[in-house]
Amino acid sequence: MIIIKFYRDNQGKILAYEGSGHSNCGKEGEDIVCAGISAILQTTFLGLKNYLNIPIKYKQKKGSFYCEILETGKVEKEALAILQTMILGIEEIAKLHPKNVKIEWVTI
Repeated sequence: MIIIKFYRDNQGKILAYEGSGHSNCGKEGEDIVCAGISAILQTTFLGLKNYLNIPIKYKQKKGSFYCEILETGKVEKEALAILQTMILGIEEIAKLHPKNVKIEWVTI
């Protein structure tokens, strides 16, 4: 199962996100659920880092991806749109594959 964690403050602002695990919906390299989740998480990271120039800390290894926004004060309208779009995409995949994708909200 892929577990997606969205870390937020007590006002609901996203501070970080993480995806780990495997969906086991296909062979490695052919798993569309895993590919979809990976594409969304990495595209969100690229949008925040390269398009909006928000300082980011990230870790990527086989089967996991972690992204933390270092300057949360820079999370303005455009960043919120990118983050909300990520959440919508992940939630949709989780609805279609509830046995393979789990979403957890963590308040920190």
